Amino acid sequence: MLSELILRTLVIGTDEALATELLRTLLHSCRSITPQLAMPRTENREIEEILKLQTPSCVFLEAEDLHWCIQAAAEIHRVERTMPIIAFSRYIDTPSVLGLMRAGVREWVQAPVDKAALHATVERIRAELHELGDKARRASEFVCFLPCKPGSGSSTVAAHAASLCAKAAGSPVALFDLDLTCGTLQFITEAVGGTSLFEAAQHAYRIDESLWGRFIATRGGIHLMHCTQRGPEATLDPHQLHRLLSYAVSKYPVVIADLSGSHESFAIHALEQSTQIYMVCSPDLTSLYLARRQLHFLKELGFLDRLELIVNRATFHVGLGKTAIEEILERKPVAYFPNAYLPLQKALKERALLSEEAPFSRSVSELVARIMNLQTPSPEARHPGGGWMARAKFTNTLQALKAAIYSLRPAGASMQNPAEGIRQSWAGYGDTSAQLSKPVVAKPGLEPVAVNPDPALMSVGQPAAGPQQESANRPAPRRRRTKGAAAPKKAKQSA
Repeated sequence: MLSELILRTLVIGTDEALATELLRTLLHSCRSITPQLAMPRTENREIEEILKLQTPSCVFLEAEDLHWCIQAAAEIHRVERTMPIIAFSRYIDTPSVLGLMRAGVREWVQAPVDKAALHATVERIRAELHELGDKARRASEFVCFLPCKPGSGSSTVAAHAASLCAKAAGSPVALFDLDLTCGTLQFITEAVGGTSLFEAAQHAYRIDESLWGRFIATRGGIHLMHCTQRGPEATLDPHQLHRLLSYAVSKYPVVIADLSGSHESFAIHALEQSTQIYMVCSPDLTSLYLARRQLHFLKELGFLDRLELIVNRATFHVGLGKTAIEEILERKPVAYFPNAYLPLQKALKERALLSEEAPFSRSVSELVARIMNLQTPSPEARHPGGGWMARAKFTNTLQALKAAIYSLRPAGASMQNPAEGIRQSWAGYGDTSAQLSKPVVAKPGLEPVAVNPDPALMSVGQPAAGPQQESANRPAPRRRRTKGAAAPKKAKQSA
């Protein structure tokens, strides 16, 4: 329901009595609203600091002094372009209304304020913000990746996810490196250009298309906001980061942020803005223990409903299996990524990401389908020849098996139609396997015949043995000696 959308409302004015009266009326007449009063004493530059601290959803702006009101509205829209502004004053005429409209003011209420008219105005603003929020959620996704401990592979997963999201969306994707001390995304992606996340944060409240293009580094479909190395005291203003992320979300279909996992104040703010959160861990016991501890911490912060787990470097032939991992984590991971240490090192030497056909990239592409709410293919369509570990060169094995079957045929068998022989051999595969268990007995007085395993090179002019010849040359059955009969012979030899 629209009434469930809580509005953070800011009342800005120079007439304290008029502003206080409006604030009191808002508190008593409108539900789900949290108004705050701000009285800038000096110049309009103060309004920027007030907006940064309060982060309101809409602004009530006093219009007793029309010139001051128009300047204040311009300052508000310079800081936040889409901020709804409602003017209020005791009296206003038509030319003044036109001037306010040109300044971007959406509504006007007259003091003393009528409660019904004020309620209707607030509900119109609420409906507009609700619609804009739905459009933003449908248009873009803001995804955060964080490791349970350093070295889990979160940055590698984030870089490949950004590249595959850009290919799936057909447009660039924004990638933020928010690991301020150990950020590696510029090295992994080999993105060129740009300046720094810290410099972009200084201009966050006047960011536009030209400035954004100056700050980002690009590589293919990745637009990277990287960070230069700073000391341990390096940090970001959460409000500045909020402006940068908000601009990116309005510009790109997918925005991905790689966090350090240290839970700085700006990182918590980024998690609050996110639509999806993925924690990356590995199957060793230390990583799983820290992942479970991080889960409990993020649950206290209220992020568990959008948090999923990824197990990286999942090699189950050594170490823990899936059942043990899920018991330790007390949660089922959304994805298991194969260990790709050597291919990733080779790709880094070649200054590129892994190809889409690599097993690691195929696993990440399944995660990308989840991020972008795409329909994932069925397992049969995704792996027509089995899983990435079971897929082998079956053609060579099949040819070798056919050659082995031909080598077991009788020496005088007709080979006039090799293709027909292949079909008969495979049609009676059960009989052929039965022949494999029979012992091959050499015929007395005959030389062994060498059989060429290649059917195409075998002699096709050798006569076939008839039934009488085969029965005449059949050797007599040999009697098996008993243990009792062999004992005297052995005793005689010993004597």
